[in-house]
Amino acid sequence: RLRHGGTWTHPGLPNAVNAGLTQHSAVAEISYKDLVNHDLGVIDRVAQKFAEDMERQFVQMLFSTVSAACDQIGNIVSAKAEGSTLEAFAAMMEKIEFSVDKYGEVHLPQIHAGSDALASLKKGFDEASPAFHQRIEEIKARKIAQAIDQEAQRKARFIRYGDKA
Repeated sequence: RLRHGGTWTHPGLPNAVNAGLTQHSAVAEISYKDLVNHDLGVIDRVAQKFAEDMERQFVQMLFSTVSAACDQIGNIVSAKAEGSTLEAFAAMMEKIEFSVDKYGEVHLPQIHAGSDALASLKKGFDEASPAFHQRIEEIKARKIAQAIDQEAQRKARFIRYGDKA
């Protein structure tokens, strides 16, 4: 909920990260020449610039909020601490909970990384041993089974869930 002049809160999780409200803004300039020449293309250019600026700010805020939440609870993985990018990937897979959608399908997590980190990860996978790939597949299979089991337990708490009447 949002109280005017207040902050976002989560009554069920009082220790949840509260990054507060963040102001986003964008500025566009229209040249006098464009106005005199009745350049209607300027409308599209200004709207595009607003959209790009707002999206960039939103993405920065999103990742900084997620990073702060992970730092707060210690749910972080460091390639340096793990000894390699591949070991960090395996540790990350161990920490992640897979989710099940409303159709019962398990979706693997997405990886969002900078170009250098992504290149390092790709290179590591290309050079990884078959044993490492097998280990990752075993982690995935276990996490998928856990997600399905947790969803079944969650649904079981609801009386007559899924019954066709």
